[in-house]
Amino acid sequence: MKNSYDQVPYLSLPFKKSHPQRLATIAKMLGMAPAEIKHCSVLELGCAAGGNLIPIAEQMPESQFFGIDFSKVQIAEGQETIKKLGLKNIILSEEDVLHFDSQGKKFDYIIAHGVYSWVPTQVQNKILELCRRCLTPQGIAYISYNIYPGWHVRGMIRDLMLFRSKGKDLTTDGLKLGKEALQLLARAVPKNELHGQILRREQSLLQEQDDYYIFHEYLEDCNTPLYFHQFVERAEAQKLQYLGESDFGVTDIETFPEEVRVMLNSTASNRLELEQYMDFLQNKSFRQTLLCHEDVQLDPKKVLSRLGKLSARALLRPTQSPVDLSSRDPVQFKGTKATTTTVDPLMKAAFLLLAESWPAAIPVRDLLAKAQSALAKLGSSPDEIQVNEASRFLQPLLRCFATEQIELFTGSQEFAVSVPEKPRITELLRLQLERQERACNLRHEVVRLDEFQSTLLVLCDGTRDYSSLLRILIDMALNQKITIRKDGVVLRERQPIQEELGRHLKKCLQSLTEKALFLME
Repeated sequence: MKNSYDQVPYLSLPFKKSHPQRLATIAKMLGMAPAEIKHCSVLELGCAAGGNLIPIAEQMPESQFFGIDFSKVQIAEGQETIKKLGLKNIILSEEDVLHFDSQGKKFDYIIAHGVYSWVPTQVQNKILELCRRCLTPQGIAYISYNIYPGWHVRGMIRDLMLFRSKGKDLTTDGLKLGKEALQLLARAVPKNELHGQILRREQSLLQEQDDYYIFHEYLEDCNTPLYFHQFVERAEAQKLQYLGESDFGVTDIETFPEEVRVMLNSTASNRLELEQYMDFLQNKSFRQTLLCHEDVQLDPKKVLSRLGKLSARALLRPTQSPVDLSSRDPVQFKGTKATTTTVDPLMKAAFLLLAESWPAAIPVRDLLAKAQSALAKLGSSPDEIQVNEASRFLQPLLRCFATEQIELFTGSQEFAVSVPEKPRITELLRLQLERQERACNLRHEVVRLDEFQSTLLVLCDGTRDYSSLLRILIDMALNQKITIRKDGVVLRERQPIQEELGRHLKKCLQSLTEKALFLME
């Protein structure tokens, strides 16, 4: 198993929902008092080359980070990155989870993404034991794992791929043969049969994945999904309790029709049973579960009352313009992952405020006050505005968080929210651009960049303003180091190049700012 990760390294990327800020936010919503993320300690089990941990360490220099992985190749790669960045607050070590000794050190946050389902039972038990032993009293553990019932079908696909590739080198011929077998089966089963529809859906999803992901997800020696309730039972055996999900929408019962919600609430005797029934109904295949010590007092019923202590950020654009705040006609707001429709003038005003402020965040209390003020200017009475404040404002806000239309978080801004006078990127991003790796922004996301954006970002070292950047880019275009086109025609002369670059550069800088790629000045 160790050799497989050295032979086929798992692409080391940031996982936004494992970020300590995300974990702290959800913990606070559910009644915990987690460590302040700017001064915390983080342990990652199975850190690969540090693609998840290193960006956080660079972003939070006063916190301490420790990552372990059993892949010598990936740890060496991560250590080289840390050395080049000059980071002093992070250590990556080649270690087996079974033999890891924390030497009595406690951690505020423990992350195990993409590990639990892919290791033997004794390692799974060790992961939970480490969480119990190494978490601080208000510490939070994040563990992702494959679950049933969704993995029953995927398990059959895994069996098919392993059977077809039996006796072959799984990292080369075996992977190729396994993928071909799935394609053949998906085509062979009649289109009108449910089995065929399921196979074609799964085959279509796999086509979008890289080979390293398919290999480690479907062809590894270990891949042992389990039911959610079984995972919780294992955690409880280690004196850990279920806190919630980093993917907050997994626990959102409001996604079901009313009659289904009534049935679920009458059938389930507690929160855990309710979520297990929801997994069955939604055919869930993956969870990102948060755990804490069993003696921590949680109060999930008061989530709404705690939202006022958080901040909100969202890019929700109305599909029609202008938006009439005095009307109760429905208006649809489109986000990056979903849409929401509201007739409530208060929510319309709040969504417009968030869109106007993007990518800046607004404290939830201020957002409510500003939305109320916008309505008051239209003649709404204070009494009318304040009626059922929680249900009119906080509940829809929580729903939008569950459907990933709105970000809720604790803490302050860590990136520029308007184009800086002299834009500057992180040293990690500069290194990623140099290596032509996937770029990580300051919201802990992978972002796509075109050739011009990458070229521009390399120039953004904090010493150059707009005019300086424009001059350099003009010279690069004249020397044919970059290509500038207008209406499909390559420009060669200084004046048209300057005019076209002038227009494009401002838009590009704004776009890169909205992608959270520039540091605060």
